[in-house]
Amino acid sequence: MDIDRLTEIYGKSVARVIYDNIDAFTNNIKYLETKSFTNIMDLVGLYPYSFIQEEDEFIEKVDALIDKLGVDYIEKINNNYELWGDVDV
Repeated sequence: MDIDRLTEIYGKSVARVIYDNIDAFTNNIKYLETKSFTNIMDLVGLYPYSFIQEEDEFIEKVDALIDKLGVDYIEKINNNYELWGDVDV
């Protein structure tokens, strides 16, 4: 993840928040990897604060979004990142 790029877009506070919550941040990214997401870095770039949520809350929201979108959830999210708003803080 390019923290410098996130800092450029969102300001220094986002880097500080990520570093303060680095365990949740990395574990939430790893969870998306288990769900075969291919666009994780795009989602982090657009919705960095989603990834600093408590892991249980993040997983619950992601699973609810997957249930809502169905089996082709990855394709749907890739075509419309605004769907990720259900997971965002």
